[in-house]
Amino acid sequence: MNKKAFIISTVFTLLPMINAFSEECKECTYIKTIIQDKKEIEPDILAVSVNISVEGSKESEIINMLGEVDKSIRDLGFEYKGGKFSVYKNCWWENNKTKCEGFKGSSFYVFELKNPTDQNKIYEKLSYFSGKYKDKLDYSVSQPEWTASKEKIEQIENQLKLSVIDKALSFTQQVSKKLNKSCNIKSFDYESDQVYPIPIYRTMLMKTAESVSAPEPKKDANFIDIKVKAEIICK
Repeated sequence: MNKKAFIISTVFTLLPMINAFSEECKECTYIKTIIQDKKEIEPDILAVSVNISVEGSKESEIINMLGEVDKSIRDLGFEYKGGKFSVYKNCWWENNKTKCEGFKGSSFYVFELKNPTDQNKIYEKLSYFSGKYKDKLDYSVSQPEWTASKEKIEQIENQLKLSVIDKALSFTQQVSKKLNKSCNIKSFDYESDQVYPIPIYRTMLMKTAESVSAPEPKKDANFIDIKVKAEIICK
């Protein structure tokens, strides 16, 4: 048998199989549905944003002040993001001319604290430096809010993904009984929505070295919502 005859023979062999499958699916019932599950997640991280601003006569003075504060903060051993700093000339516009005197600098941190009282240790450190350098150093604290850690979010998401599969399987069994057919899940399409409360922003500014007892933001209810688009085929 030559190659051309073999191809023709194969096509005619497959045609009855394709037709049989098509005829079988004429009686199929297709059902598309959305199944979801939502679970409350308790925040476990207090995120605190801190901005430090300094000014002085030399660039080296600015860098040394920021470096001293940075080392003192890092010695506390708390998890944080940021730590980047900038140094620039202190310039302004006066009588249609640019005037400059000395330098300014700033650095920014976002601390991720497991214990809310730990924020007081940060504020006390910053308050000490604010008193040490007087008018040369200020700091502000903004947006302290409870949030969920990445590890906790992933853990809850995985639980919900398995939960919606169980719900989809249970629903498929119910459809099978209702239609008196054999139903199976043909496809899944996951969707994930994380719903968090709007944070309450607070700003604080302290300039003297003293014992600090900061307010603790409320832990509002957080939710993770998992949806799955399921297609069911019943024969």
